Amino acid sequence: MKLFENEYPIFNYKASKEAEFNDVSKGLSVSQQYGDFSSFGLNGGQISGRSLTGYQVSSMKSIIQLSEAKKIQKRVMDNITLVVIFIVSGIIALCIIIIMLIVNLVIVKYQKIIAVMKVLGYKNSYILSVFVGMYIPIVMVTTILGYIVGVLSM
Repeated sequence: MKLFENEYPIFNYKASKEAEFNDVSKGLSVSQQYGDFSSFGLNGGQISGRSLTGYQVSSMKSIIQLSEAKKIQKRVMDNITLVVIFIVSGIIALCIIIIMLIVNLVIVKYQKIIAVMKVLGYKNSYILSVFVGMYIPIVMVTTILGYIVGVLSM
């Protein structure tokens, strides 16, 4: 099972042979394809007359470029936006259905009173304002309360 891109973890220490502390010619983080993180494995050298090759690779070469990371972030944000739009549109559709059912229940509940008011000659707009108007204060209070709770919960 391969856990890492280079199969071995990245070590963060100065792996260059240069004496200067701020030398970053080889990169600060290095990896080695064979897993030998000794000084000889990374930098090479001479042992008993044998010459060893160093196999260190700067980790900067394997890091995702910023432009690629931004493309990935944009795709994720586009997908999240699409999901949020679907959820919000579904909630709005559900709210419209609930409001229509409540209005229908109010009409059925006050059907006799509405019929009497029509016989007496009241206009439809006045009848509507009487029966819908009694729910407006409740709707306003709960809307303001919901907004305050929503802001405080953020």
